[in-house]
Amino acid sequence: MLFAFAWGGADTTTAEGCVAQLLDFHVFWNAGGLALEGTPMAAFDYDTLLARYNTCEYAWMPWLHPAPVMALMVPFAALPFVPALLAFDLLALAALGLALRYFTSGLTPAWLAFALAPAYLPALLAGQFTILWIAGLLAALAALRRERWVLAGVLIGLLTIKPPLGVLIPVALLAIGAWRTIFAASATTVLLHGITTLAFGGSAYLGQLLTNYSMLTERAVASLGEVSAMTSLAAVFTRLGIPETGAVQLNLAVAAAVAVVMFFVWRRLGVKSDAAVALLTASIPLATPYLWHYDSAFLAITAFFLARHLNFAPGPAMTALLVLFWFGAGLSLWVVATTLTEALTPILTVPPLLLLAFAASLTHCLNDQK
Repeated sequence: MLFAFAWGGADTTTAEGCVAQLLDFHVFWNAGGLALEGTPMAAFDYDTLLARYNTCEYAWMPWLHPAPVMALMVPFAALPFVPALLAFDLLALAALGLALRYFTSGLTPAWLAFALAPAYLPALLAGQFTILWIAGLLAALAALRRERWVLAGVLIGLLTIKPPLGVLIPVALLAIGAWRTIFAASATTVLLHGITTLAFGGSAYLGQLLTNYSMLTERAVASLGEVSAMTSLAAVFTRLGIPETGAVQLNLAVAAAVAVVMFFVWRRLGVKSDAAVALLTASIPLATPYLWHYDSAFLAITAFFLARHLNFAPGPAMTALLVLFWFGAGLSLWVVATTLTEALTPILTVPPLLLLAFAASLTHCLNDQK
């Protein structure tokens, strides 16, 4: 599906001479291209960015990422768009597969199933960083299980390329007292962001990034209840009639409660518990009010650790639930592809699955504590 989309629709030019689809990867690829040309600050000029990827539709998709992301995209910008998209996605899948191998016995059917779960498709089709981020998280968890505290911290520091997904990681590290990991992660973050930010514009880059963040916050809050691909709890609360600001605050209150639960579970069970890791991966997407459907790829990882916790032999009811997690937001794509309708949009499928994943993970954690 990924290859068919990339070659058949990702960069299709219309009769008017513009690109038919606007993907997130257009922004990443063109920002990397501007950096490659020696004008990284031009990525913040939206008109320049829009003209560069020449899409037919006018949608506000500015450059919103810290400098390490731009550095990562420079090598891909040296390729044409479609090969760059495929190379980026294949790199992400390869990294995820390598990280998963630590938790499976070689190249087993379980490894193959969870290395290529349908839940990853939205992120892959958009060219988003979610799969690569998850691979880094799994590698960090593997390092923690081996008590390689500094390596785990370096890997966690690299995850700050997408900060909103990582807010619960410090809670888990504090719960298990992984101070060397915390210090290594902090040092890696400072070095990674400091060096790349200085390379691409220094304080000017940082100032423009904060300005764009402020604009994003206003637009995101205003559109919480309008975009079906926005799948956070805040989006659900908005659709239930709660004002946008109140919905965000309520989501943050849920995040705080989830963090407290996670702290006590991890303090008791630790990183070597598959149920505790499942709880972490189930909690991450619940914590942020800004959650797009592609970030729900965590559902497949939660399914993996729950299946591992049950020795890959769950009962019929649990198997059905894990299959739903395995599909994740890919379920909506499957329905669209087979029925050509959007009867099952991500906002209808993802939030209930996220809550079920959290409940299932917490239940198994509580059972382990007895």
